[in-house]
Amino acid sequence: MNKGRIPQELFDQVIAQSDIVDVVSDYVQLTKAGKNYKGLCPFHGENTPSFVVSPDKGIYKCFGCGEGGNVISFISQLEAISYPQAILKLAQRAGIQTDLVASLSQSTQNSKYKNEYDLLEFSKGFYHYYLNHTKEGKIALEYLTKRGMSAEMIEQFGIGLSPSYSDALVKTLANNQFSLPQATQLGLLNEHNGQYYDRFKSRIMFPIFDKVGKVVGFSGRVFLEGDTHLGKYVNSPESPLFQKGKLIYNLHEAKLAIRRHNRVLLFEGFLDVISAVEAGISESVATMGTAFTEDHGRELRRLTDHIIICYDGDKAGLAAANKAIPILMSQNFIVSVVEIPSKMDPDEFIKTNGAEAFSKLVDQAIPAIDYQYRYIKRQFNLEFVSHRDQFKRAIYHLAYSLQSPTLQELILKKLAQDISIGEQSILQEFASGKSQVYKNTNINNNKNEMSQMRRHHLRDTKYDRSEKMLIHYMLKDRRVALQVEKELNGYLNDPTRRNIVLYILDYYTVHETMNLQYFLNWIDEALVKPITDIIFECETLPPLTNDNVIRDLILVVKEYVYKAQMEQLKKQISEATLDHEKLELLGKVNQLKQQFGK
Repeated sequence: MNKGRIPQELFDQVIAQSDIVDVVSDYVQLTKAGKNYKGLCPFHGENTPSFVVSPDKGIYKCFGCGEGGNVISFISQLEAISYPQAILKLAQRAGIQTDLVASLSQSTQNSKYKNEYDLLEFSKGFYHYYLNHTKEGKIALEYLTKRGMSAEMIEQFGIGLSPSYSDALVKTLANNQFSLPQATQLGLLNEHNGQYYDRFKSRIMFPIFDKVGKVVGFSGRVFLEGDTHLGKYVNSPESPLFQKGKLIYNLHEAKLAIRRHNRVLLFEGFLDVISAVEAGISESVATMGTAFTEDHGRELRRLTDHIIICYDGDKAGLAAANKAIPILMSQNFIVSVVEIPSKMDPDEFIKTNGAEAFSKLVDQAIPAIDYQYRYIKRQFNLEFVSHRDQFKRAIYHLAYSLQSPTLQELILKKLAQDISIGEQSILQEFASGKSQVYKNTNINNNKNEMSQMRRHHLRDTKYDRSEKMLIHYMLKDRRVALQVEKELNGYLNDPTRRNIVLYILDYYTVHETMNLQYFLNWIDEALVKPITDIIFECETLPPLTNDNVIRDLILVVKEYVYKAQMEQLKKQISEATLDHEKLELLGKVNQLKQQFGK
């Protein structure tokens, strides 16, 4: 994210005309709480307000999930858009119309593909108009109505119709000065012997949007009897804009609901998504007819850590869900699975049983581990001894993949019950069969967990508090920053806070006083949240009236840094095998003692 390309003049205008309380109130119901405002956090589900907005400082902080930042980062995080796009959105909201806004608008539209985006957006409008204003469109609308699709959903999802005659789109594009070869490259047209014709003839058209709401392709579905020989669906071909392995259908519309409910329903097809949205479940998305990928997971992980898989109830859908679970769990999602009965797809189930029945089915979603166990069990006939042994090995493999010893034991006890074998026999056999690789993996995981616990404990120490207080006072007073630079050379033991200090020192090389809003725009995006945490945590500290306070804080930090570095050197000395290495390290010990006056 390149914040540096945002002109200072535009940034100042956006901040000045974007009152954070007004902006946040577009998404959150806020109530006055002293000098601040509180509300339910839009980034995670909660019943008790823990989301605080400070109009004086122009920042927000959730004390539940930890999200924080300024008005620009609020829009960027909530809308899942880039920092420049958030600036542009706020500028447009405030009615700022300058050359700087026009320039930013052009740059955020990815000018490399501007012609392609314009062509696709125009085509969407053409198809949508044809559906709603022609005789052919009336027949298609009747078909959609019989399928249970409302006019509201048709409008919301931009659904259209491609004409039955093959040159309608060709003529319309040509009359509006669009490139026919480019339309062919995007998969809207086919070309034969120099003649162009509509690739999506006589199909209901579903536009496909990227995560920021730009049209990147289409999926066309037949609706007239006898047309299925060409395939029920035709999708846009792969292109730089249309990449099925990365696209998530309806993400641009669903992301706010995903944030609000802290979950996402993952479907296989877009008709399932449309039905789910009409049933009142707005946090619904789908992959584009392809298996779930790590790219899909990374995109959704920005919004939530809870995924409910809702694939078709047939054999292929069950297998696809089982295949998606390991990918999701490897990205630290909490995963559950909805089992659609009677081999229906979700769209069919909703149309047949109604929205309330589907909501109940979602509420009864099965935890991923239980689903995997059931799925494996269905593959075997446990009446046969050989099948029991194969089933047992398959469950061992599943248990090996689990990091929790408790879950392992529970799943193995269930296995023992299902194949009528003593629990101790199963547990002992499983334990004896663990590979060294698996054991080493657990050891490494335990080491990482212990390291994380030590870092967590560090947060509660006197030293930890001293670092935060120093940063608080550095933000208030340039003289404090210069004193920290002189006494500590900007060095703090915590790497995140060390980076914050370095940014503060850099800032003061060109500014006499701190402008918090500009500073938050200027620093690395990853530091916005931790610095917001510090600002709110130290909010009640008294004004600095005595230089001794800063001196005492610096002494605490110095002592900790000295001990931490000395401990590291002693460890290196104990591990050194060559004499010259030990001598070099002993020299560093003496230098460290001199540096800290020991």
